[in-house]
Amino acid sequence: MKVSVKYFGAPMTKLGPTASQYHLPADATVAKLLELIAAELTEQERKLLTMTTCMVNGVMVKKEDPLQDGDEVYILFPLLGG
Repeated sequence: MKVSVKYFGAPMTKLGPTASQYHLPADATVAKLLELIAAELTEQERKLLTMTTCMVNGVMVKKEDPLQDGDEVYILFPLLGG
């Protein structure tokens, strides 16, 4: 299956392209996608990735949730402030 990934938040957009596509096995989860993305990053960038939340097709999801062919995954870095 193929999913589209978009990155949001200042630290995430500095990691490289703000959008990409990944090919995954049919039984892939959000966690599996994050593992594939992490494999392309430096150690410091991987730490940033662990602080993110994810949405699939505009809905907040858990890391163990399954993905479907054609899903749009949004990786969101939390905003900080007070």
